[in-house]
Amino acid sequence: MPIAILIAGLAACSPAAVAAHEAGDAAAAPVAPISLPFAPPLDRPLDYRIDQAQPGPSGEELSFSRRYRLQFARAGRGFHLDVTLTDVSADAPAKMVTAFRAALRPLLGMTIGYHLSADGHTVYLDDPVAVRAAFDRLVDEIARNGANGGDVAIARAAVARMAQLDDEAMTQLLFEEVRPLLQFAQSQVGQAPAELQTRGRDLTDAPVSAKTHLEIVASDAASMQIDETTRTVRAGDDGNQALAIVSAITYSIDRATGLATRIEQRDTAGRADGRALSRKTRTLTPLDPQGI
Repeated sequence: MPIAILIAGLAACSPAAVAAHEAGDAAAAPVAPISLPFAPPLDRPLDYRIDQAQPGPSGEELSFSRRYRLQFARAGRGFHLDVTLTDVSADAPAKMVTAFRAALRPLLGMTIGYHLSADGHTVYLDDPVAVRAAFDRLVDEIARNGANGGDVAIARAAVARMAQLDDEAMTQLLFEEVRPLLQFAQSQVGQAPAELQTRGRDLTDAPVSAKTHLEIVASDAASMQIDETTRTVRAGDDGNQALAIVSAITYSIDRATGLATRIEQRDTAGRADGRALSRKTRTLTPLDPQGI
């Protein structure tokens, strides 16, 4: 469930809302949530770029980029979405660049089709069997085209990991980079700050707790800016804090489509001003259909 759906329900019990109610401030009466649609553009493809920077072993900045072409179309009551990885690039030590390119090489130039529900919340692969077969063919082509053994081994390992997943898990993994664009689609966003606390366990069964703060920081008739800050703590074996990650994300939302047109994310270890882990920027812009 997108986090945005939770905002409207949480807004009424936020500290600010409770304080206003207790003070009997008539001017601070509950404000109706803002409704966002899911109306992706159908008339042209979209350019989706992901730029990620992270510190290297010697403190230098390493950068990695991926570019996708997205094309939405109507499909019954929902939508069809074609996603094509069109380019990958990196500014990092040669060994890291090789591994980065090799891991994504089976996807490069491949178009993967998805079916999305009318609200954009449910996604599944149009033909998972064909996707699996295409991955296998592409790895064989990489080997035949003279790629070195290391590249082929990395590509085969990436495809092998995919083969171990069921269709639902494979869909979630492949769609992971696109999903943030739909984070607030077809949702009602409360206008008061909201906080959400969750507890659970990670894959190693270690206790994990997270606290998320969401707030609309700017809004007009055309767009909306939402800040989301999450502090996740993973407890150690003795119950003491072992690792704390702070993720600060700013979403720029197009109110006509419900899609995020820009997402800026900064992850740090420890406090918000702690050691930088990575910085990621996602941008979504229309492409000229004549230029495709």
